Parts: sequence; C-alpha cells; structure tokens
Amino acid sequence: MKTIELTTYGYRELSSKAKEKARAWFREGLEYDGECQNEDSKQCAAFLGFDVKNIWFSGFSSQGDGACFDGTWCARDVNATALKEHAPIDSTLHRLADEFERIAKAFLFASFTVAHRGYYCHKFCTDFTFSIVDENGDEITGNDADKAERDLTEASRDLMEWIYCQLEKDYYWRVDDEQIADSIECNGYAFTVDGKRSVTL
Repeated sequence: MKTIELTTYGYRELSSKAKEKARAWFREGLEYDGECQNEDSKQCAAFLGFDVKNIWFSGFSSQGDGACFDGTWCARDVNATALKEHAPIDSTLHRLADEFERIAKAFLFASFTVAHRGYYCHKFCTDFTFSIVDENGDEITGNDADKAERDLTEASRDLMEWIYCQLEKDYYWRVDDEQIADSIECNGYAFTVDGKRSVTL
C-alpha cells in the first residue's frame, strides 16, 4: 500500500493555462435550462396579452437554433403601460407593446392560441389558431381581420426572437470566464497544479 501526498490549489492560485483547463472542466458539466430568464420572459409576455405555458429553445450556435412557445393571447389582457414600466429601456418590447395594443384596441375580443410543432424550436415552428370576433362572439371577416391575423403572427414571432436573444445573452454571461471563475471559487473546488480537478477520496 502506498501513501501519495497531493498538493492542491484554489482556482486563483493556478497559472493562466491551468485556470483555462479548470474553466473548461466546469463548462463541461454546466447544463443550461434558461429557467430564470424564462420566468422574466413569461412576465413580459403576460403584459403583452399572453399566457405562456412552455418556452422551447435550442442554442446557441447551430442552424435551426431559436425559441418559440405554447400559449394563448387575449386582446383584453394587453397592458402596454405595465410592460413599459417593467422594462423601461427595452425598445424592442416597447415596439411590440405598441403593436399588440393597437390590434387589441381595434379587435377588443380577439384571441388566439399558438403551439410549437416539429423538431426545431425557432419562431417558424409554430401554428396559430385565431378567433377574431365581436362582443357577441360573431366572427369578424374581411381585409382588416385578415391583416390583424398577419400582424399578430408577425409580432408574436418577433417576441419569440426577443426571448431567444435574452436566453442567448444570459447563457453567454453565465459561461463568461469571470463568471465561471466566480462559480468555481464559490463552490470551493480544488485542483492539481495543471488545473485538473482534485477529488478527495
């Protein structure tokens, strides 16, 4: 039986090359589900009239990456003022708030459902089912109603693109070198001199 003494180091004690290896090890085990970011996205969507059930996404460097969601929209639930108070400097959300508010005022009883379909998760992997009706529940037809459906579809897909951008920003913030370093230190991991994780048996 042999007794082997092993000297271990904290992250900040490592050389630059060893730190890079330590960060690479940590990233390999990092699973990103976007849960925290998605909660805020759902809140923003609620101000725009949506009840978002699920957000689907894939990312962040492959063809077909993107985000979409399942949910419902109701014209009477649009609250552009609350959205702008919640996100006072986001020009994209402000534009979407104005667009959904415009349509909601024109068609107060309009609603639709949107559902994810297919293998991918980008904004075009969605099906919309509209209900453009008046206060009596009678269907409204004509060019104005058709345009409202097109505009709602486009605005909804712009919202999905915004959600993906927020997820992407959040992800790259979490895998940034300094953020990874802080996470390693907070967890108190120890390493060998070359940056390999040291496991105490």
